[in-house]
Amino acid sequence: NKDRMQTAWEEARYSTDKTVIPFSKQKEDKGSLFNYYKKLIQYRNSNSALTYGDIDHAGIETDELVSFVRKHDNNECLVLHNVSDVEITLTITDRIDRFNEIDFDSEDGKIAIRDGELKLPAYSTVVLKHD
Repeated sequence: NKDRMQTAWEEARYSTDKTVIPFSKQKEDKGSLFNYYKKLIQYRNSNSALTYGDIDHAGIETDELVSFVRKHDNNECLVLHNVSDVEITLTITDRIDRFNEIDFDSEDGKIAIRDGELKLPAYSTVVLKHD
């Protein structure tokens, strides 16, 4: 006689001991996913546009890139996520050229705007602001 209200657990396929690094190890590793999200959340909480701002389309049409503009009062930023497994080069066009300063990047300062272009490594994030 099986209780119909009891939860039936499925066998884990993706989150297993072989595929997931335990939290106890991640919290000590500066390059871990846990510490990346911790850093990203701290940054978001310090930026009023990211915390409270409206979200608008950035006008960048690239399949590998998720992009949007956040604005709150006088604080405005452009968020770029390279969600692909390849580096992409974004040409800074008139529509977004006001965003001329990198305020955050997931690569510890290795991303730069050079000659009107921004190279985003695979699976990276950058937040641009303007002065």
